[in-house]
Amino acid sequence: MSSKHTAPEMPPLLGFPSQPAVAVFCASRDGKEPAFRHAAQSLGEAIAKSGKDLIYGGGNNGLMGAVSKAALDAGGKVTGITPYPMLSGRRLEQFKKVYAQEKTGWNEGMAKSKYYPDLNRGDWVTFKEEANEWLETVVVHSMHDRKLEMAKRAEAFVGLPGGFGTFEELMEVITWSQIGIHHKPIIFLNVLGFYNPIKELVYSCIRGGLIDELHQELIIFIDGSDDPNFDWGTVALEAMEQWKKPYLPQKFNWMKTLDDPGELEETKPVEDIEPPNRRLIRIMESKGDRESEKESTMEQVITVFA
Repeated sequence: MSSKHTAPEMPPLLGFPSQPAVAVFCASRDGKEPAFRHAAQSLGEAIAKSGKDLIYGGGNNGLMGAVSKAALDAGGKVTGITPYPMLSGRRLEQFKKVYAQEKTGWNEGMAKSKYYPDLNRGDWVTFKEEANEWLETVVVHSMHDRKLEMAKRAEAFVGLPGGFGTFEELMEVITWSQIGIHHKPIIFLNVLGFYNPIKELVYSCIRGGLIDELHQELIIFIDGSDDPNFDWGTVALEAMEQWKKPYLPQKFNWMKTLDDPGELEETKPVEDIEPPNRRLIRIMESKGDRESEKESTMEQVITVFA
């Protein structure tokens, strides 16, 4: 992609993890459309078969449970990031045992009581699920810590259908990408047009001058197909592989802190950069029918929209 000026490259705060992993944001409910659950299962299976870890919010219910179970069933490793106040049942009891072993001032007597530990006394608590050693739970302080820890561990973000929490998580990682905190792909699985309203909202903001045209390439919408067996996971991973970091001028050096503020380098103003052309990635997927020995070709259009 060409530009009139070359702005200095500011280092992102959140780099790529040593172990490839994908963070998935989704609902803790199934929703009314079977296609939502199918997309979650397809994605979890594809992530595991690709050799990548699944990072998610740690829930067992709804689409959260579907994507994690599919990844585990396919032989993948799953890490759930859960705020302490949301722990309950078996996970809470296992957490208490681990906390009793790792943290001072906590003993088995407290573990059997209704006493709740103060996580601010130490770092996150991590433990393997007793029922499955490939399922790891990381207990953090808050919802904000959950999002940060997911972002640190992931090389890409995928949004399945969800509610307020899913919207907020996706909007935050988009904002972080816009201001240079990370340079990672963000993919919306637009199952049955679920994310069409958000797509139109972003278009509306661009038309109204509230979002710069340069930021169109921060989001990838995968519109997919109405086919109930559509392979959402494979198409999402192909989009990740084809993604290239868009050229966006950055004004902020997120490696600086109050302890070492330094001097921020100036970048060229946005107006001096040629806007990118809106791109379409076309993924051709051929599938052979072994029984009938017929081969059909399916073309999927992925809108790079951000």
